[in-house]
Amino acid sequence: MMLRWWRAFTLDDLEQMRWLQDISQQLAIQAPLLLFCTYWPFSALANWLTQCMDILQEGRSGILRFYDTRVFPLLFTHILSDEQQEPLMRPALFWAWQDLDGQAKGIKGSGLLPERDEKAPKIELSDRQLEHLMCISDVIVMLSHCAPPAGMFDSRQSLFSACYQGMVEATRQGLLLDDAREDWVMKKWLADVKTSERPSE
Repeated sequence: MMLRWWRAFTLDDLEQMRWLQDISQQLAIQAPLLLFCTYWPFSALANWLTQCMDILQEGRSGILRFYDTRVFPLLFTHILSDEQQEPLMRPALFWAWQDLDGQAKGIKGSGLLPERDEKAPKIELSDRQLEHLMCISDVIVMLSHCAPPAGMFDSRQSLFSACYQGMVEATRQGLLLDDAREDWVMKKWLADVKTSERPSE
């Protein structure tokens, strides 16, 4: 969810901070809030981020929903190169969000002011990057109808991360069908349980 603030927002104002905390908690379940701090004028920022959404994949146009908090962290850890991350970092003093367990997370940006008529570099994804991006959707679908052994994961975020890594490995193994990919991840769950139950020497 993207919000506009037309008046100044200050982090040292307790009333504003309570409002921000309340709205982030209300949105946490359906549409976790992604916060963004910048010095850029709104018109320049809106134009820049719109350009960041407009990507290419092997010459084909697409939309990168970077503002989804399930997608955003993985862009910086698993998907985008350092060069591709720069357009998203350029206007930001910082990005902040809550993970699947409600824990605060953040990334520091560059915060450099825009040059006149400057345009964001076009982000072009490779086939491999697109596959890794699609693994996120695969995990979301899988977790809507599958659950790991009780007590295996101590948090929703660790479960999601493990499933994502499993989906990436399934892609590397050449598994294309949904059932085969989900079976691969579930077998990893069982293998991890057996490993954790094995007595140490």
